[in-house]
Amino acid sequence: MPRLLEHLPGPKLGIVGPWSHAYPCRGAPGPLIGYLQEALRWWRHWLCVENTGIMDEPLYRVWITGEERPQPFYLPDHAGNWAAEDQWPSPRIERRLLHLNASGLGGEAAGGAALSVCSPATAGRDCGRWGGYGGSCPDMAIDQRREDGLALCFDTPPLDNDLTLLGAPELDLLVTVDQPHVNLAARLCDVYPDGTSALMTYGVLNLSHRDSHEHPTPCPVGTPFRVRLKLNDFARLVPKGHRIRLALANQHWPILWPQPKLSTLSMASGDSTVMLPVRPPSARDRDVRFEPAETAPSVPTTTLDEGFDRRIVTDDVGSGVQTIALSSDHGRRRYDDRAITVSSANSDTMSIRADDPLSAKLVTEYRWAIASGDADIEAKAVTELTSDETHFNLSWRLEARERGRLVHSASATRRIRRDFA
Repeated sequence: MPRLLEHLPGPKLGIVGPWSHAYPCRGAPGPLIGYLQEALRWWRHWLCVENTGIMDEPLYRVWITGEERPQPFYLPDHAGNWAAEDQWPSPRIERRLLHLNASGLGGEAAGGAALSVCSPATAGRDCGRWGGYGGSCPDMAIDQRREDGLALCFDTPPLDNDLTLLGAPELDLLVTVDQPHVNLAARLCDVYPDGTSALMTYGVLNLSHRDSHEHPTPCPVGTPFRVRLKLNDFARLVPKGHRIRLALANQHWPILWPQPKLSTLSMASGDSTVMLPVRPPSARDRDVRFEPAETAPSVPTTTLDEGFDRRIVTDDVGSGVQTIALSSDHGRRRYDDRAITVSSANSDTMSIRADDPLSAKLVTEYRWAIASGDADIEAKAVTELTSDETHFNLSWRLEARERGRLVHSASATRRIRRDFA
């Protein structure tokens, strides 16, 4: 959304809230807003030439997350408040530059120490799911202290005052690596006085793509080179007494598929920086108002089987395999006015060994069924992904059944060149 607001040339407005993968009038966690009313104001202004006042609204209305400890899901509402900016990028945002020193994040460069990190292939486990839902599904980032212990960390001193961050932090790093193919994962965390580490935003980069996604090249082994990385846009209030932590790792499993070999990433302290987007208070924030959420009446249904959402992490200390199992059973329900019964479920199982990136494996399954009168059908799909040093290995199978009898199946396998991926 912020990139669209920056680059789209025509009339535009942006609203960013905490609703995850759902409409702002129905999403969880909240708070919910009258999204349908906002949409009608927009369309009536541009299609019906009505003066709805929509274009008098701030260009960018954004939810700034307040103080809340990391949890696997958030219900019913996120802490925080609405904020408004009339321009984006906003000239009000201060680009505060901090140096990555051996003593932490500082305003002045202090060089000297050589710092290195070699993250295990399991690093990233507690960072949540890519595109996590955050409602009842436990797939959000939890306390980052384990992850911070597997990374190279730089902390500010405790803050003297509350600090609001709005925008995309930017890294400028001078690094050296010992492998031609290396991933970089950068996390920005809010560290509580008791040590709790809450993920605020992150960014990842395959360093072979450091200069171009179109024409990637191997990393120069043993020779320092510059890396510039823009983290994801976010908005959060960091309270007085908290610290801000930048954590650098070279694994981010399972969000980022690992490179074929473990690597060591080194940097000289004082030669790298992070820019933080610091937002001053604004009286305009008080004017952000939305109508109450409205939706059409729900279709009458009867729940026959309750669903569930689970995230189970296991460590087999004998084999060294770590497994993350995400499963969602959406239950079984009947649409009463049409006597249609539907059910569905999906799962993702991701396993890897800390010392072997090539052990990475993903198995994803989806099942969907519908019954109505004489019709009783079910479909199931299973996909498996592994890799070796040069290729991804993809296999899939699809099965369709009618009244329990297999009526169709299809399957395939494919080897896909990694090609700097």
